[in-house]
Amino acid sequence: MEFKNTLQGFIGISLAELKDRAELMQRANNKYVLDTDTLIVFLEAMQNDFCILKINGIRNFTYHNIYWDSPNLRTFYDHNKDRRKRFKVRFRYYLESNLFFFEVKIREARSMTYKYRLPIDIETYQTKKLPESLFGFLSERIHQHYAYTLANDFIPSIQINYQRLTLVSKQSVERITVDHQLLFTFEQQEDNLPYNRYIIEVKSTTGRSSVDRWLQHNHHRPVSKCSKYSIGVNLLKLAHKNTQFTPTIRRSFHKPMDSFKYTPLSSKPPS
Repeated sequence: MEFKNTLQGFIGISLAELKDRAELMQRANNKYVLDTDTLIVFLEAMQNDFCILKINGIRNFTYHNIYWDSPNLRTFYDHNKDRRKRFKVRFRYYLESNLFFFEVKIREARSMTYKYRLPIDIETYQTKKLPESLFGFLSERIHQHYAYTLANDFIPSIQINYQRLTLVSKQSVERITVDHQLLFTFEQQEDNLPYNRYIIEVKSTTGRSSVDRWLQHNHHRPVSKCSKYSIGVNLLKLAHKNTQFTPTIRRSFHKPMDSFKYTPLSSKPPS
């Protein structure tokens, strides 16, 4: 059975309603990895308590993300070294709505994530140098949280494309995203995660939501090293090194590191 058939059992919710109920720009996150059969059981269990984001009849949306990092991969290594204070920088393109954003995600010592973003245009999305206005926005947010100064040495690192569906709780401030068909690209290289594996991210104000309890009661534990950016860097740039994300790639996605083979780039940014 294809999991998309299960989506018909959810009541649709608009983007405006989602933002009103559970925008969660400040949140705690837990990630889980499920296979297709388990995902279907999970979605069926959520139908009474959650709505699904639906825009123009679409429930499953395409995201293109360009992540920015320093030449020495500072943001990757901050995560790999388990630094409690870390951040990510990306451009995001929402294909179906044709919207572009500059986004900053900041992790604080209390395991809370803060997300900030600005709308951008397609010309900015395609740039190879971070504009000073966006670097200024990033610097202000970093100084606000960490009180230190950044150097503007950010360059495009890798691109990640995937499909996402979003569920929103009917009663509480809680949101679930399901990411699948992940494709990672860097220059003329690409790699992907198995298409029968799904990254479930539960977003709430505390990190101890009813969905977390349901998953853990059904023997699914949070996967701590499941950053899509860090997995992509490990696959494309550090394939022959063991990082803290290597065990996740092997165990959760059943992808042996010694079998990686790069294939020609077939997915390009929008133009």
